[in-house]
Amino acid sequence: MKRKDEKQGKPDSNPSPKKSEGKASEKKPLSKEEKAAKLIALLMKSDCEVPFLMAELNTDSHSLFDMAQKELGDKGYNVHVYKRGAEDVFTLIRGEKVNTEAIPISFVNKKFKIGLISDPRMGAKTSQISLLHGIYKDIFEKEDVDLVIVTGDLVNGKPTTRTLPDALITDPDELIHYVVKHFPKTKKFKTYIVSGRAELTWKNEKGVDTVSAICKQREDLRMAGDLERTFNVKGVNIKVSAPYDDNSPMSVSYGPQKMADKLKDNPMPDIFVIGGTHRRSYIPTYNGMYIVTTPSLHLQMKRQERKSVTPYIGCSIIELNYNEDWSIDLGGGGLKLHHIGLEKYADPNDCYGADLAPKTKLSQKGQKVFEWFLKAEGFGLPKGEIARRLGEDKGSVDKVIAELQSCGCHINFDKATKQCHLEVDRKTTFVPTELKTEEVFVWATKEAGISDTHLGSNKDNPAILRKAYEDAAKARCRRVYNAGDIPEGAGSTGYKGHLFDMRPGCVSLDDLGDYMVANWPKDITVKVDPKHPILISEMINFPDGKIGYKEKLVKEGTVPLQTDAIEGNHDGWAQKIIGTRMVRTLAMRLNQCIRYTGYLVGSVIVDGIYHKLVHPEGGSGSSLSNVVEKHLKKVRESKESGGLPEIVYIGHYHSAYFLYDTRVGIRMPCLKDEDVFHETHALLPFIGMFITEVFLDKSGKNITRVVIDYRNYYPLMKKSAVKETHL
Repeated sequence: MKRKDEKQGKPDSNPSPKKSEGKASEKKPLSKEEKAAKLIALLMKSDCEVPFLMAELNTDSHSLFDMAQKELGDKGYNVHVYKRGAEDVFTLIRGEKVNTEAIPISFVNKKFKIGLISDPRMGAKTSQISLLHGIYKDIFEKEDVDLVIVTGDLVNGKPTTRTLPDALITDPDELIHYVVKHFPKTKKFKTYIVSGRAELTWKNEKGVDTVSAICKQREDLRMAGDLERTFNVKGVNIKVSAPYDDNSPMSVSYGPQKMADKLKDNPMPDIFVIGGTHRRSYIPTYNGMYIVTTPSLHLQMKRQERKSVTPYIGCSIIELNYNEDWSIDLGGGGLKLHHIGLEKYADPNDCYGADLAPKTKLSQKGQKVFEWFLKAEGFGLPKGEIARRLGEDKGSVDKVIAELQSCGCHINFDKATKQCHLEVDRKTTFVPTELKTEEVFVWATKEAGISDTHLGSNKDNPAILRKAYEDAAKARCRRVYNAGDIPEGAGSTGYKGHLFDMRPGCVSLDDLGDYMVANWPKDITVKVDPKHPILISEMINFPDGKIGYKEKLVKEGTVPLQTDAIEGNHDGWAQKIIGTRMVRTLAMRLNQCIRYTGYLVGSVIVDGIYHKLVHPEGGSGSSLSNVVEKHLKKVRESKESGGLPEIVYIGHYHSAYFLYDTRVGIRMPCLKDEDVFHETHALLPFIGMFITEVFLDKSGKNITRVVIDYRNYYPLMKKSAVKETHL
């Protein structure tokens, strides 16, 4: 409890009795617990002077201050003191307190890992506490993370009429005890908790600082402020923000982009982590920051269903790799982001007692009715409604209810409301969900994605193209995927004056083709890991003169770093005008390096994953995620992958965005400098490459982890542009 010399807070209509401090009024003695409860009630109404509180509680000033600091503090109430004239006044702090003070972190290794979890919402019916324990045990501890940050909404918010059906616990004291008991315990690292909107509903309306009360009772948990906190890790500023109760369903990136555009921090963060979106995404080098949004640890609530918000389940890890001198290049391999997807391992009944749902004993009809009861818990279900849903009479309903009761479910019938209610018992012990590496995280591939090199443009940069392939080979990527616009397109095609945007000597198709062959990094090879043979494609000629490919697995030695590529709109101009497919021709000339997969759209299956390459036409709007969401929706609804895991590479837009829901969609950066079009449209190109490592579950059908390594070549491009500038 802190003292303040000036009044801060609310006006007070509370009269101050004319009594000296040493004399308490003679009232019926109250117990310690009753005094604490009464003090809370008085402070909830208004600020109170100390003599008035002494009289009301029949106590002395020393005991009063001790009660405010210990009893109320342990319950999560934040009591401050200020002066009103000569008297001390107690006030209950309930407003949002934004803390931007950096936390210094020291460590001896050159690698640092930060685990991220968001929105466990403990105290809600859909909270995934067993999975949270599994994440701590099988991921964070085994992978030696150095600290964990909860990016908001550790607990469920104060229930309202609309949110009450989602609440498992409605009393703040009970909620605090529940979290202290059931949040995972570890001696290997500390967990820092940033309070989100949910915690602030208790603090603002009830005066209860739930996070403070929880952390006071757990040595492994640390408060990190309300709504945001900046962590300094050896010079890397990581801002963690919990701005949302639920992110806008407009598009995944809309809210994070808007926040980043308005950010005024000094210094600006290097990494900006945003909780409350319930989605796994990544925006590298946006406004100079690497923006991360995190998945959640609760299943969809009823109110979220009404808002069309679907939380994705899992966690994330930020991996920082420092050089020997403690310098770090975030866009040069110094930053890797692990996004982990665990939807398959979530349990909709995780918070209920183990004896509640003996599913193996229930018939299919009984299981269906049981699920209806769970969703309606708090309201109940009329027998007539159950009969209507089943399409049967009430006699059948009685039989189903009898079946549920025989399996241990407690169902009561309320004669007044004529509704059946399922009585649920809360789980008292949580066993960690098993997340065995050999079953959940099976290594599948490591690959690179590039797009829009525009070779032949007077803004291209073959040196950076080569640098990208060298980096991909050094990172041991198995293959590169190119989403179109390899060449700038013939000078005589496209828009008026296009030939003036070409390099001298690249205007004709033949000259441009020769330039591409000369500048392609065709000598780059990768060493084969015998444990993971690499697929190599070989071009073949069919009797009708058309080309195709056969594939083989190479188990040892070195192989060319091959590229699967499509044409984009620039290299497609020749296709529209004279019927020549420029990338197809290039692939025939560089048949050991490039496999041609199609015009504007192509797909291949490599390493058990369906890869789709798309080069859309037209603009995409200001939201980076919008076009990615649309193409992932198309892939999902078309079922074109045949049930395989899917990765979609999207070119054309010269900007970078990564979205992993259950599939992966990547909006590709370019390898071309900004031109007049970018300047006049106020567009800043993202110049770089995505390196993505992919893990599947044991079935091979679900992506469970991606490790994203974004290579930022924008500084290198600008450095080259300065050298080549001519006036």
